[in-house]
Amino acid sequence: MSIFAWYGYEGSLYKRAKTLTDIGFSSLSLWWEREDGKSAEENVKVLRDMGLNIDLVHLPYFPGGFWGKEKLPFEEAFLRALNELHSGEIARAVFHPTSIKELDLAIDQEGLELFYRLYQRAKILGVDLLIENLREDPHLFTLLENFDLGLCLDTGHLGISGNEKRLKKYFPRVRALHLHDNDGKSDLHLIPGDGILPLNTWLKDLPKGVEYHLEINRGLSEVYKDYNEVEYLTRAKKSLSLLE
Repeated sequence: MSIFAWYGYEGSLYKRAKTLTDIGFSSLSLWWEREDGKSAEENVKVLRDMGLNIDLVHLPYFPGGFWGKEKLPFEEAFLRALNELHSGEIARAVFHPTSIKELDLAIDQEGLELFYRLYQRAKILGVDLLIENLREDPHLFTLLENFDLGLCLDTGHLGISGNEKRLKKYFPRVRALHLHDNDGKSDLHLIPGDGILPLNTWLKDLPKGVEYHLEINRGLSEVYKDYNEVEYLTRAKKSLSLLE
């Protein structure tokens, strides 16, 4: 039973992790950055010592990414993260093909070559790079069409994208989930079942064995304003048992 380590309540990473284990979650994903004064690698070690499984993380996004003008600093930062993941024995890393605000960035050959270098380096290091769907994103489909990439399916983004038909072609490549719900209009990161998305229909079409991983956030909606942390997480955990 898995969940993203930030779900909208204040408190240190370790306090949140202790609460999650008490509720019954056994696996976490992290944003790959410093938190609570420690490096991501240090935090992974502590969390594993607490008995939590961490094999999926989210890479930070750097402005422009593969398609920006400052490609060398981006490449160096991405390579540094890959080396850290290898050192920390992290099996899978999710990345954004661009940012939602940068969908107009030109897809150029230089960007494709840059991605190829990083993709090959990730393979050598044993890190499985998974691309995350955003909205109607030409960068996403360009990379999916040109590389044998795994997909991290974000159900909330899919629900507001309008590209369900096109993305379904790549459902066999789904190797991770960002599972959350919304109203079909805004990216609310609701607990599954609290929105209108056809989650069970989508989940039936995914490869067997893909772990249900919640990426919910209490702070993006007024729905949970009266819930304390334990009530919220208990409801979130229960939602997973209701999914087919």
